[in-house]
Amino acid sequence: MGLFMPHVAPFKPRQVIIRGQAYQIRQAEANRRQISQLLYLEAEDYDGATPWDGEAFKRELTKPNCLYLACYAGDQLAAAIGMRFGYVQAHITFVAVAPARQGQGVAGCLLRLMIDLAKAAGYKRLTLEVAVDNQRAIAVYRHLGFEENFKREGYYIHPDGSTMDALEMIMYLGRKKQ
Repeated sequence: MGLFMPHVAPFKPRQVIIRGQAYQIRQAEANRRQISQLLYLEAEDYDGATPWDGEAFKRELTKPNCLYLACYAGDQLAAAIGMRFGYVQAHITFVAVAPARQGQGVAGCLLRLMIDLAKAAGYKRLTLEVAVDNQRAIAVYRHLGFEENFKREGYYIHPDGSTMDALEMIMYLGRKKQ
């Protein structure tokens, strides 16, 4: 396993049914329309804030060691998730779910999909960061098998200059902690 994973097969679009609702999941693209949708979703999910700007999304979407998935209900972007394939571990970089779709199992479905992809690529660890006050997301991550690793003080910086700590969570994809 190298720093970049150019041999990871392209993601094949698929349809999933979550609580009776059909969703289409496909790889996000670095085009203006997709980036606009991601920015809108981010603002919806993060109470109007957009921690990532369009250039940040464009950079991430074009990195050979990153995979971003867009989940649609009809023609509406319901959720998105991103993962970076690193040298020793995979890392969830982005999770956002439209408020109207929260609590319906969409995030869990996307996270399980990324967990399976990380396992298939041979990773033993998967990490992510979450704001310490985002108890709903922390509960989802714990339910899926992530555990608290450590706290990053002042990790998130709000537009007003205030900060929020992040909790780094880790999932051991094998049986043993490594």
